[in-house]
Amino acid sequence: MKVYTKHGDKGMTSLASGMQIFKSDERVEAMGDLDELTSQIGLAKVLVRDDSLRAGLQRVQKALITVMASVADGRTQKNV
Repeated sequence: MKVYTKHGDKGMTSLASGMQIFKSDERVEAMGDLDELTSQIGLAKVLVRDDSLRAGLQRVQKALITVMASVADGRTQKNV
């Protein structure tokens, strides 16, 4: 089922906090890059046989997900 608002998004998207930012904002790109990286780490966890390495990858993946949540929140951002 397709949904049309007939208003378009005007190049904007919402962060988890509800804050509106342009899709060209560096945070949107950062979230996409972090998401891709966590996906690749997930693939590596499936392929690796060493339990110690798998556990290390799990820790890195969890840390990246926490970073991504902070970026997506918007309220934690400082104006630079």
